[in-house]
Parts: sequence; structure tokens; C-alpha cells
Amino acid sequence: MITETEPVKVVLDQLRLAQGGEKVELPDLVIRGAKDKLRELKAESESVREGRKEIADWLLSGTGPAVDVAAGDEVKHLGLVANYGE
Repeated sequence: MITETEPVKVVLDQLRLAQGGEKVELPDLVIRGAKDKLRELKAESESVREGRKEIADWLLSGTGPAVDVAAGDEVKHLGLVANYGE
């Protein structure tokens, strides 16, 4: 027997109701959940690859976002330093 936390119980009760009270098979849920998680991770990986390619294309073609030269000069002259929690 598996202990169901409240959020798990809520969704499993909905599933049981939709299945007409049938027993919920844990292996089926694990397989379906793992496949869904893999699809999610692959989609994230694809978006990261696309982002990297876009940046590379900007650098190679010079068509990236405009550089704010005034902001760069302001940082340089005011001596602003990033604080990364050091």
C-alpha cells in the first residue's frame, strides 16, 4: 500500500472516478509520467539548442539586438559593478 499525500489523493480520486472506480495501476502511472517528463525535458533541450543557434547566428551575421552604447558608457564612467552575491 502506498501512502497518498493530499495532492496525490485528489488527482488519484479524480482518476478513479473517471475510470468508474477501477484500481489505479502504479506501474502504468509511472511509465506514463516518465514518458511525459522525458518529452518535457527534450522540449526544453530543443528550446535551449534553438536559443544557442539564434545567438550564434546573431554573432555571425551581425543582425542581433542593438547594443546600447550609452548604457555601456554610463557603467564604465560611473564605475558600476555587478553584485552576484559574493
